[in-house]
Amino acid sequence: MYYNLFPARVDGNIGHAIGEGNYGQWLELDRLLVQLWESHSIRTRLICTILTEQEQELGDYFGCLFPEITKRGIVDLVEPVL
Repeated sequence: MYYNLFPARVDGNIGHAIGEGNYGQWLELDRLLVQLWESHSIRTRLICTILTEQEQELGDYFGCLFPEITKRGIVDLVEPVL
């Protein structure tokens, strides 16, 4: 998802901000990533292409889109390899 398409603030209703159907698909992906980790110890790496000073804000966004892998701490935020 392109960062500039994401809402400026993350509030309590992310589904409304990005659309309930889209949000449901993100949650389904979150569940699938948890299953991969549980069955094969595959850790998720989210590639971030924006400046590192916005890392905390990105963590909030990713936490909304991927609540379970974020809560379990099984995700790494990484910079792209150029």
